[in-house]
Amino acid sequence: MTGPRTPRRMASPAKAAGDCAQLLRRGRLADCYELLPQLGVTKDCRALPVLRKLLTCGERTREEMAVCGLAALGDPAAIPWLLRKISHPAIRRGAGSQRLQTAVLDAIGEIGDDAATPGLMRLFQREIHGDTFRRKRRLIIIDVLGLIAQQGGNQALNELATLMEHPDFCFRAQAISAIAGAFFNRPNEIPGEIFERLLARFRDSNLYVQNALIGALESLADVGCRRAAALFN
Repeated sequence: MTGPRTPRRMASPAKAAGDCAQLLRRGRLADCYELLPQLGVTKDCRALPVLRKLLTCGERTREEMAVCGLAALGDPAAIPWLLRKISHPAIRRGAGSQRLQTAVLDAIGEIGDDAATPGLMRLFQREIHGDTFRRKRRLIIIDVLGLIAQQGGNQALNELATLMEHPDFCFRAQAISAIAGAFFNRPNEIPGEIFERLLARFRDSNLYVQNALIGALESLADVGCRRAAALFN
């Protein structure tokens, strides 16, 4: 009968960064993925150059791992790299292209830097012939703006408020839900102007949008938003 297992000691931040670089050079992706949670804890920026180089290596599985690593580190320095990646034509071609695009956008949302908002909106507006992922990507971008607004991004919040008036009803509904989600943990901090613009969507002729608005307000009321709760009393 064996005794209790000795807990595995966490490596130092410097060793984690060094191990990551070594594993990347050896191509052991599975082992490198195991390092990502630790990098997420240590936030050691010494892994950034390795991940940045891997982001443009041309091998989709490695690039996706690099995106996950940058998301784990959460360093705003990665935002320009990720925006360049998502904007490059090559990301829309080949197997796994949609998965990689989604991973890049998710990473931008995880980092949550409002400086990403202008680049995201340029991508949202871009029209490319034969881009079959455009609509889905635009819906994801709205969710990413919500994550940035959740972390205090005023530019992202203002863009979401504008998107509540988009001609496409799905985008209007998605923006409403994203705003509600952004203030889920601080429901009474919604700016008055934003709340009034939410209420203005009751005049929306689309039932899908109206239902999204009611659901968003109910969600806010449930977590203590006084203005939302007053609507249901």
